[in-house]
Amino acid sequence: MKFLKRRIGSHIRAKRKRDEVQAILTTMRKHHK
Repeated sequence: MKFLKRRIGSHIRAKRKRDEVQAILTTMRKHHK
């Protein structure tokens, strides 16, 4: 159970990080244009 919870936590963290990177990329593109 503890292992599963840790896996889910890391997955959520990775997803959040990816979303942040996506947002940064979109803002950079907007500024570039």
